Amino acid sequence: SLSRKLLRGTVDVGLALNVASYEAVGPTAGPLDDDNNVNFFVTYSRNFFLERVNFVSTAFYSVNEGQSDWSQLQLSVALNAQF
Repeated sequence: SLSRKLLRGTVDVGLALNVASYEAVGPTAGPLDDDNNVNFFVTYSRNFFLERVNFVSTAFYSVNEGQSDWSQLQLSVALNAQF
């Protein structure tokens, strides 16, 4: 992942590739497809109120091709407080 500090926050960008190869075991096992999974995320974080409150937002996108084809988009927003 790459991280960039801005004037009022931080941006992180990351990419991951997962490759799985399956082998059938036993006489009743059918043929299995390999799985290829690609993940991409962008995170922005920023401190408020004398660095006691931290705001974090993330966009995560994932695509899988293989035994089951799917894609997913996940958005999250969080506030962390220290006192």
